[in-house]
Order: sequence, then C-alpha cells, then structure tokens
Amino acid sequence: MKGALLCLLPLLALRAAAEDEASPEMAAIQAEFDEMMKGGEDKRQEAADRIARMDPFPASALAGYLESRNKRYRHCAILAFEYAGAASKSAVTGLALLMFEPDFHIRTGALAALRAIGPDAAAAIPSLMKVMLSKDTIMRGGAAELLLYGMGDAGRDALKAAISGPESATVMLGLTDALSFYRAGPWALLAEVLSKEKDVWKRLAAAKNGRLCRYEPGADAIVPVLARSLLEDEDAAVRAACAASLAEPAALNPDLRELALTALEASAREDPDEGVKKAAEAAAKKLRPRR
Repeated sequence: MKGALLCLLPLLALRAAAEDEASPEMAAIQAEFDEMMKGGEDKRQEAADRIARMDPFPASALAGYLESRNKRYRHCAILAFEYAGAASKSAVTGLALLMFEPDFHIRTGALAALRAIGPDAAAAIPSLMKVMLSKDTIMRGGAAELLLYGMGDAGRDALKAAISGPESATVMLGLTDALSFYRAGPWALLAEVLSKEKDVWKRLAAAKNGRLCRYEPGADAIVPVLARSLLEDEDAAVRAACAASLAEPAALNPDLRELALTALEASAREDPDEGVKKAAEAAAKKLRPRR
C-alpha cells in the first residue's frame, strides 16, 4: 500500500501543478505578461503595477515566475513584488537568491524588492551579509543600506557583529559604498567602532568614513566622538583621519562647530605628529568664520 502511494506522488504533484497553472491568479498574471510583451519598459511597469494591485495579491503564483526562462517575465515579477511591498513577504527566500544572479538588473531589482518589503524580509539577512562581501560596489552598498535602515535591530546587530569579525575590512567597504551611493551614514556604528574598537585598522576605517555622515539626519552626533578620538587616539593615522573628517559634519550644527574647531586648533598646536597637525589646521580653516 505504501509503495502504491509513493508511486502516486509524482502524478499528484503534476496534477496540482496543472491546477495551479489553470488558477485564476496564474491566468491573470499571464494575461498581464502577454500584454507586457507587446511593448517596452513602460508596458513592464504598467503590468507590474496592475499585478501588485490585485486583490488578494497573488504572491505564491507570482513567485513561480522568479525562475522563468523568460527574462522579461522575471523582471516584471520582481518589480511587482517591489510595488506590493509588505504583501510580498512570502517571496523573500526567492528574492534573496536573485541577488546573486549574473544579470545586473535582476540583482538590483531583487534588492529593491527586499527593501520595499522592509523588516518582514529579515530572513534575507544572511544573504545580504554575503552580498556585502562581494565585489559589486552598488550591491554591496545597497545591502549595507538595507541592513542599517530596512531590517530593524536584527539588521544592525548583524552589521555590528560583522564589523568585529574576520571580514571586517570588506564590511567597512560596504558601509562606505552605502554612504557614497545611498547617502546613508551609519554614524552610530562608526561612533561605536571609534570609541571601543582596539583594532587600529577598524578605527582608521571608521574615522575616514566619518566625514560622509553629513548625509544622514542627526549624524552631527558623530562630531564629539571624532573630536575625542582626534585628541586621545594613540595612533597618528587615526587622529589625522578624524581631523580630516570633522569639518563636514561639524558644519551642520553651530554649537558643534565650536566644539570641533576647539579640538582641531588644540591638535594643530599640540599634537606630536606633524601630519596630524597639518590635517587639523586644514580642517580648522574650513570651520573658521570668513572675514
């Protein structure tokens, strides 16, 4: 009896697949794809928008198209998941796999869809951490941005752990890419590294990234941390990087400008390293009032 049931399983699976293909959801999706094939990018966006607006949203049926041999079908499915946002939660695993596809548009589209899903896409965090170790700077930066601001505490905790791990240098590059491409300055993480990290190379990377925090609201809070490290860090390269990074975030806040200028002028006078003195004086000039 058991053997007979096992023999029936493939037939039952085929029957279920056939029924699924004939479902109203699949038929509606296919109709949109057929219409899309008649035009260009505008047709793809229109089809994706209509699919995303279907009620209920056919997430399970649409997920099957993520593996389609038709690249336009895949692109449209990914875009529909992005447009649907949190309703696409069930597709997170499939979208996470697509971040490693050779096709650039599929990779970046999958990342955009995960961003639209938000914290409900937390199952993709391990894949996002792998993306941060890749050579693709745009994907790396996008993954860092998403982990910082799109995945809640789970994403930020994963980044904090990675900064202290064996791949920390590459992870810091990912944070730099996030700052450069996405204007998302992880000032709180950088402050923690500068204040607590014993590894000089990690502190140096954080100090260099500090200047880019000007893009993030509230990131002027990095200024006191940079100023303290400028005056107290034992490594001259870190102190010089702090000096170079201070001017731009300090310029955002008049009160912090005075604090930064005081630290820079003290460093320019008293630091034992000539390179640090020069970096501090150059930064101080940017903050002094023009006469």
